[in-house]
Amino acid sequence: MLATSLFLAKLLGLYGVIVTVGVLLNQKSYQKVIEDLSKNPALVYLAGIFALFFGLLIILSHNVWAGWPVIITVMGWLGLIKGIWIIVFPGSFAKVLAYHIKNPAVLTLRLYVFLFLSVALIVLGFWVR
Repeated sequence: MLATSLFLAKLLGLYGVIVTVGVLLNQKSYQKVIEDLSKNPALVYLAGIFALFFGLLIILSHNVWAGWPVIITVMGWLGLIKGIWIIVFPGSFAKVLAYHIKNPAVLTLRLYVFLFLSVALIVLGFWVR
């Protein structure tokens, strides 16, 4: 199971750093993306499908509740819950997106938390055994 944990730590860590740095460096552009997403039910549905799929993928391949790999497991469960929430309650997801548009500091804070977790996963995946 450690090999799976290391692989997922590298994958999720690199993905998280690339995405968060991209969004942080281009916040005005991504505010427009969030605004457009919140107004398009088909894109909201696809966001839910992707979150559900990747959440299931992680928890079915990596449901580890001990040591640092718990970070990966929790991310998988959060993805699953987010996907179910978006698919079942798409209107509430659009409201959360609208909240982030009106309060960019909240989005920035969430991005920095995700960046911190992503860097931690990179360190764990590449350098800690």
